[in-house]
Amino acid sequence: MDKAGIRDVAEAAGVSISTVSRAFTRPDLVSEKTRSKVLETADRLDFNISRSATALKSGQTYRVALLMNEDITSWFNTQVFAGVESVMHDAGYDISLYQHIDTAENRRDFFTTLPVRRNVDAVFVASFAVDAEEIEQLKRTHVPIIGINTPTTEGFDASISIDDENGMFTAAQHLINLGHKHIVYTCSAPVETMHSSIDARARGFIRACKAAEETRELDWEVITVPRGTEFVESTL
Repeated sequence: MDKAGIRDVAEAAGVSISTVSRAFTRPDLVSEKTRSKVLETADRLDFNISRSATALKSGQTYRVALLMNEDITSWFNTQVFAGVESVMHDAGYDISLYQHIDTAENRRDFFTTLPVRRNVDAVFVASFAVDAEEIEQLKRTHVPIIGINTPTTEGFDASISIDDENGMFTAAQHLINLGHKHIVYTCSAPVETMHSSIDARARGFIRACKAAEETRELDWEVITVPRGTEFVESTL
């Protein structure tokens, strides 16, 4: 039996070929009733629209890149991925996940090769800043660059962040005002090649403790642990 084509689906569903195409690639332009009918027909005929052919025609890859400075297994990174996926999946996009964009080698490899490949429609950067040269390289892809909880908004087309430094300052200050005298902040070790939200929180903690030391006795410390899988492996 020959494999069903888009024309077969259109005839069986009683719609035009362009409607079948839009039902897969631009669902926002098709009524829910029509799209359901097209998808049910396509499923019955075992038809799959070619993502590669669609990309060549539209110039879109229907893929976005998500950059993380550590593993996705951390609570925050898991939630970031879930949030991005919940929106992009419904819009028909896949997510290419890039973990550990934290060493000089990893950063150089990613920011040098991505503009050449041009294989994503947007780049999400989670929890670390990108420098001017990297921003310039990313802009060569001519796709939006979105920052999520980044230390700075400079260079991004859009961003959403919290004030990590002042947030931690307030939290540490709250504990100190409650009378706690022995306070420790544990965090991943800093990386020379990047500025991340972890560093901002450390600055807020240190600032609060140093300010409190001027008027009261306080025993405080910042304890750093190896980043990501390095710490897990060292404890096994």
